[in-house]
Amino acid sequence: MNPLQYLTERVSKIVLNSDKIQNEGARLLAHHSTWEYDLERFINEAWDTLLKYCIRNKNATHSASVKLTFASDLIGKRIARGIGADETDIKTTLSLGDLLLETFLQDSLIDIFREYDGRKAPYLVRIVNMDDDIKPTLIGTSFEPLLPIAGLYSSLTKEPFIKGWTNSKLFHEYLDKPFIQGL
Repeated sequence: MNPLQYLTERVSKIVLNSDKIQNEGARLLAHHSTWEYDLERFINEAWDTLLKYCIRNKNATHSASVKLTFASDLIGKRIARGIGADETDIKTTLSLGDLLLETFLQDSLIDIFREYDGRKAPYLVRIVNMDDDIKPTLIGTSFEPLLPIAGLYSSLTKEPFIKGWTNSKLFHEYLDKPFIQGL
């Protein structure tokens, strides 16, 4: 089963307006009006996020990996932006991110393991198989000229132009600077 098929089955099983407890990530996706058309894009964005953040630390004993909660939150924020959900709500982002990671885990594309022995050891995610159906996509690439930079967040990627920046007011003070114009 490929990730798209698995995720489609998970989301299509959701009964809208039900009182039963359901998978929160799948429920959020099911409430998105065009979820069926957007699932492939969401899977690709989640995979790209994993590829971007699975890094090899020279001191690590394991292959390239990323902390589970960090990866889930990043993936969830991207999906939340895509469906118009609140990307600042940790419950929303983690449930969406966990759903996508579950999809990859079910298809044996990733492995989730403890960093070291002990009950306080963090969980890590590593990519173990590269599926031909999931290709890395170019995020932030446009073949048409973009509008000049007018704010902190890119209209194309919905992420800050400068990684780690969150203060829009401070960013506006630097709009005329050469390092911003060079973007």
